Amino acid sequence: MNKMLRLISFIFLVGVALTAALSVSAGAPTPTPCPWGIFEMPLPGIDSPDICKFVEGDTPTITLIQSIVKFITAVIVAVGLISVIVGGFIYMTAGGSAERVGLAKTVIISALLGIVLALTSWLILNTISPKFTSDVKDLKELIPQ
Repeated sequence: MNKMLRLISFIFLVGVALTAALSVSAGAPTPTPCPWGIFEMPLPGIDSPDICKFVEGDTPTITLIQSIVKFITAVIVAVGLISVIVGGFIYMTAGGSAERVGLAKTVIISALLGIVLALTSWLILNTISPKFTSDVKDLKELIPQ
């Protein structure tokens, strides 16, 4: 019986504490939240985690495309540079083995071709529309006055 009385008293006290906490927080004005919420992870090139601010911005689609293009180009170039380093390491440790030297040359050439392909795709996107690759929001900013 004593344990039951303690349990009921504990539940009562927790209920009173939660009621007090909720009544105090209910008195403070809360900002209206965005119906779509916030981004769960920060996105590169996007300043605010609030989805409403992103969608209501000047050019949300262009901003998202810019971020994706920059991120993918950076990843491809970084992986290409690491592959060149790995190919150089294989070449240095080949020890005169024709197979290892051939493998190293293949890795290095493939990595360099990947980097060239990534930068060429960026150049093509920049040629089609500079909005896709730069932070310029209006084409009038590109034309000198």
